[in-house]
Amino acid sequence: MRTISAHAVGATLCLLVLAGMLVGCGGSMLGGTTTSTTTPLAALAWCGMPAVQFQDEGTNPATLITVWSRVQPVLGFTLALPPQLPSGSCLVLAGGTVHDPIFGGRFSITYRLPDGGALSLAEAPQTAPLPAVTCSASTTNPSSTVMITTCRATRDGVDLTLSATDNEHQIRNWLASLQPNINWVPAKTPTPSP
Repeated sequence: MRTISAHAVGATLCLLVLAGMLVGCGGSMLGGTTTSTTTPLAALAWCGMPAVQFQDEGTNPATLITVWSRVQPVLGFTLALPPQLPSGSCLVLAGGTVHDPIFGGRFSITYRLPDGGALSLAEAPQTAPLPAVTCSASTTNPSSTVMITTCRATRDGVDLTLSATDNEHQIRNWLASLQPNINWVPAKTPTPSP
């Protein structure tokens, strides 16, 4: 029961971030990534100010870690990410938890795509293997025409949930492209606006 709940929290977080991005952009984030050039994740920029926040549940009270190099060795599993995304994508946020007494670590990351769409990936230690990739689509609210497709898979002991305002075929391609130990932290941070 607890492991299902932990995985549901990660998937819900992805959907909430995507829905928030859609509402914040006036519903203009329609799917269909058509950019043909790609860029390695570390070469992408932040969409705004860097937002890295991991809750360390192993301290009392819990503390916030904002530096990936401190999180990576205690996450508890090997992170897998797409090596590249469409050029013009930017990183919105990354976060999760470490040392959680129920499910260990959790990682989630969200990108804005150049066509105005969004991509979120959540990862956590595997609770139960899925025999195959499973996908579903839903709208952000009953009156919306914007679809968010979510695909789940397990691989190398990790539960993967990928949600995007893109078509299922593209999301399955991103899942298939995931590789371990991809450097995702942007090399440059944005200059604050005056």
